[in-house]
Amino acid sequence: AEQQHRHADDGADFPSITISGGHINFCVDEQGRRRDITSQNAVNDDEWHHVAGTIEGRTWRLYVDGELDGQLNNDFNLGGSNYNLHFGHHGAWRVYYPGSMDEVRIWLATRTADEIADNRSVMLRGDEEDLYAYWNFDEGEGQALEDLTGHGHDGVLGANNQQANDDPRWVESGAPIFGGSLALDRDHIAFPP
Repeated sequence: AEQQHRHADDGADFPSITISGGHINFCVDEQGRRRDITSQNAVNDDEWHHVAGTIEGRTWRLYVDGELDGQLNNDFNLGGSNYNLHFGHHGAWRVYYPGSMDEVRIWLATRTADEIADNRSVMLRGDEEDLYAYWNFDEGEGQALEDLTGHGHDGVLGANNQQANDDPRWVESGAPIFGGSLALDRDHIAFPP
């Protein structure tokens, strides 16, 4: 399913993955316009789900649990976002993700459907070709989330290095990948510029 929305012109143009009504949205803002690919099936079933969004030229694809779930041809241009990277929070819309997450990866090259399906449950080393950033959420304590690529894209749980009651909290992972995870509710993980 594809949706197009209008919202305030905040000068941002960036891709994001959100959840609304139990469905995944892979969306982009461009100068006050927003377009979404919405997953066919709901993912609010208390099970772990793997989600991937790819951009190849003007074709955007959403994968859920290793399967292509939707795509759109997008005429939006990317670049120039005014927002820092966040997990669990969409800055422009003030939307928070109330759930757990594990194993977040950003690639410089578009992953193929086979690469997504074959590697969705595989823990990476951090030095894979074209891997831009990788967080496995295995810290288990503290306020830092380390980028395992060595590129320095480390995150901070919550608004700053000081622990607060509404910061994400470390929990034992039930994801089909060995390691830890974070439970998010009202706060987020911020990545300084």
